[in-house]
Amino acid sequence: MLLAWLRGQFIQNGRAATSKSTYTGSAGNDTFMMLNQGDIIAAGEGAIDNLNVDFTGILGGIAIDLSATDQVTSVDGATNSAVQSGFESVDVAGYTNFGASITGSSVANAIIGTASVDSISPGAGVDTITGGAGADVITLAGGVDTMIRNGDGSTDGIDNVTGFVVGSGGDVIDFTTNGALMAGAATTGFDANVTLDDATGFAAHGAAVSQGAAATIAQATAGFTVGTFDAAGGSADLIYIAYDDGTDTYVAELVSDAGDDGFTGDSFTVIMKLVGVADALTLTADNFADFS
Repeated sequence: MLLAWLRGQFIQNGRAATSKSTYTGSAGNDTFMMLNQGDIIAAGEGAIDNLNVDFTGILGGIAIDLSATDQVTSVDGATNSAVQSGFESVDVAGYTNFGASITGSSVANAIIGTASVDSISPGAGVDTITGGAGADVITLAGGVDTMIRNGDGSTDGIDNVTGFVVGSGGDVIDFTTNGALMAGAATTGFDANVTLDDATGFAAHGAAVSQGAAATIAQATAGFTVGTFDAAGGSADLIYIAYDDGTDTYVAELVSDAGDDGFTGDSFTVIMKLVGVADALTLTADNFADFS
């Protein structure tokens, strides 16, 4: 076991044994690793205690309720008899083969999902959610929540999001960590236009664009005209565009071809559905945090 002590907090960044163990946290912000469903872990009184689950599911998923006294309610599809308590945040990226069902609490939670399909309901706090790969189902409720995209459309799935609040003071889709995926991409400026017709997958409705900074868009008769990349139009330049079908809004990523400012059908990938956001034009720059 590797356990670091720093200013009244414990940070466990490794465990030599996978046998069930008992840990008790400090008054600081602690991080504990759960490797065995028999682990008994009390996080203590810290405001941002984190549970890092590293486990291979054989029969089923994991269920976690951060609002409960006994927070890990099931592991590997079966009721969990050991008690894990006092955590405000959870990271289940190390839980493999199956997805997670995660419920947040009324305080600020940081939730990181699995590589499979997860169901995440972060609760009323100001929460940060990283769904990970898989077509996750995310239900937002109160607070200004931030959803972090940490992979492109081919690896991160299409997240289905309910309860997204648009406009100033609303929820945020954060693409910051996607900057590494676009090495060498031009990420500032909108000095050219490109027309996207229905062949690329758009319905005939409004669109909103965000890339580096908010861009003004115009709807063309034959499709959509949006602000786009630098004049060079280099390969792998990226914008995110939101469009609606009159009922829901879809967020997509579009990657440019080499040497021009255009797109092909293959470069259009839907990454998120905002259920109940009927008009994409109600989204503003406040609803996006872009890579730079």
